[in-house]
Amino acid sequence: MREAPEVSPVAEEERPWSVTVALRVGWGYQLLSLGTLFFFHLPRQQAYIRSLASKPYQQLSRDDINLFLHPEAAMAGMAAPFVLMFAFSAWLLHKTGQGRAWARNVLTVLFGFRILVGLAAYQNALTLLDVLAQLSVVVLLFLSSSSPWFIPKPPSPVNHFTSYGSR
Repeated sequence: MREAPEVSPVAEEERPWSVTVALRVGWGYQLLSLGTLFFFHLPRQQAYIRSLASKPYQQLSRDDINLFLHPEAAMAGMAAPFVLMFAFSAWLLHKTGQGRAWARNVLTVLFGFRILVGLAAYQNALTLLDVLAQLSVVVLLFLSSSSPWFIPKPPSPVNHFTSYGSR
């Protein structure tokens, strides 16, 4: 019986600079967004919930009463969509870094929607920073230097045995 020939491992292709920069900007943006949520938005929400105790009951709306009675649920309800979006975007960034074209396309659509929402709900400089970061990621991922990274690679011949003879 013949053994499969020894094949030297194929060196991994080096990631283009534009993809590396896009991933760094994307990860930085993700961490900035998550930090903003946990260090600014949630404490403000918590302060608002605490302030409800000083309002006379006739001034409280039904939503205010629910916030006051269930503050932990209110905080979790506010944070959950952002955390899920972070997790999904982080997974897409990871897959994009591996050269998956479908992940680049889904990330582009997701960031496109987020850019439109950011422009429509422009509030402050942080919103503008969000839009610029997402736009730069999308542009960097579609530069001509990035395109070869997303071309599917043929399977490595390592550990793939071939049969000899005709079929």
